[in-house]
Amino acid sequence: MKNLKLLLGIAAFGVMAFNGNRLAAFPLTLTSATGTITYTHTYGTDATTTSNPGVKVSVNLSHIINVLSNEVFLDLGTHPTDLRIALDPFTGGLFLTNSAGFSYDLEATGLGNFRIRDVATSFSTATGTEQDVMMVDLSFNGHEPNGQTFSFALRGSATFKSHPNSTGGKSISLSATKGSGYGEVNSSDSGVSLGNFKAQGSGTPEWTGPFSVFWWNF
Repeated sequence: MKNLKLLLGIAAFGVMAFNGNRLAAFPLTLTSATGTITYTHTYGTDATTTSNPGVKVSVNLSHIINVLSNEVFLDLGTHPTDLRIALDPFTGGLFLTNSAGFSYDLEATGLGNFRIRDVATSFSTATGTEQDVMMVDLSFNGHEPNGQTFSFALRGSATFKSHPNSTGGKSISLSATKGSGYGEVNSSDSGVSLGNFKAQGSGTPEWTGPFSVFWWNF
């Protein structure tokens, strides 16, 4: 239903900026991403040629950044330091960045995806607070330094919280638990990811109303 409201939303809420029909960015830093990937390395034509049993490995944020850093090196020939992952609920952007201003678009390079699929909202116009339940996709993929492929994909329910802060802006967090999706380790044939993540940030978004209203209309 959201897409059916797009043109009406643009007409009702006026001029957009940035990324075509999006307001200014409000990136959140991914502060944690943990979970497991259970995988079958090889499927054969019968039981004797199929890997058995499945193997479970742990995944954390450092592991994910290591894979993405390797992809940056393969692409640009450099290893930027102090890398972190940022995701933007307003633009839908997902990128690598650091304190020196480095920026690398993970979606444009096919190394990741971030999408808010659905939102059920609760907000107060009197206090400026908001707490939403969301359906969110977050995924990363690439090559490990050893050349093997890696994929960690989560889809599940997430909690979005926003409240005014002491600087006059807003503090926002997005956290998900018990997400699941496709998983791949060591170029495995098939696998399943299970995990959690949290992202947070603060600033002053150009959109002054509830985020959920922005998401629905734009």
